[in-house]
Amino acid sequence: MKTFIDTSPFIYLVENHLEFANQVRAFILDAVSNNDDLVTSDHTDGVWSDA
Repeated sequence: MKTFIDTSPFIYLVENHLEFANQVRAFILDAVSNNDDLVTSDHTDGVWSDA
């Protein structure tokens, strides 16, 4: 199965977020064990300010 995953879960994982890191880790490990394809965007929108 091909599943889109936003970039924020990767940030939770890298930063070892107390609430979400374990859930993200379990999701990714499950996807890998099922040979699923995880797809994400290489484009992240940000808020730009001239301030």
